[in-house]
Amino acid sequence: MKHIEMVAFGYDCKSENYKLFSGSFIILFEVYSLGSKSWKTLENVPYKFVYPSKPSNVIVNGDFHWLSKRKDSPGVLLVFLDISNEIFKEMELPKEPLDKGSWFRNLGVFEGCLCVFVNANCVHFEIWIMRDYGVQESWTKHCVITHDRFMGFRSPLLISSFKSGTILFEVSGKLVVYDPRKKSAMDLNIPGSIQLLQESWYFESLVLLNSGTYVGC
Repeated sequence: MKHIEMVAFGYDCKSENYKLFSGSFIILFEVYSLGSKSWKTLENVPYKFVYPSKPSNVIVNGDFHWLSKRKDSPGVLLVFLDISNEIFKEMELPKEPLDKGSWFRNLGVFEGCLCVFVNANCVHFEIWIMRDYGVQESWTKHCVITHDRFMGFRSPLLISSFKSGTILFEVSGKLVVYDPRKKSAMDLNIPGSIQLLQESWYFESLVLLNSGTYVGC
């Protein structure tokens, strides 16, 4: 039985078709087209995904992005999947030298821009934002998070950012609001002690199908 580690679902604007991408941690990567109702295997994919058990893919500029590694190399890469052409491409991560013991943890979307989290020696987290999509020089360090609430085994996941400047994170299964200006963090008090087991990003769109029916996704 095939073991699936990660799944991504998106809309191909060029072919006006929904596509489901699934892959295993080591070898297989497949795409299912809702238009043709058929599976296709993507050949010679040289990457494995760093955190397959998390919703580590994010959609920016219409494509999926992951932190990945080449199968023959230990270095972390930023890889994106061109949904229309069904091919993987690489993008540059921030090149500012990282301290020894620091590493890239996961991706997010901040005010519509791609961002990456850096764990700096388990002392603090840094959020880097790509202000100009696809331009390596546009990576900018947005903030440094030193609050004890974020220092743990799991990396925080960015859920949303607000006009006030505050940021909503998932931290170890809890929703936490962080204020970069005050450097303060506050857990959201949700009745019933809800524990988040799986998080995902939702992007609203409206697509007109051939039948004339509108579908929100």
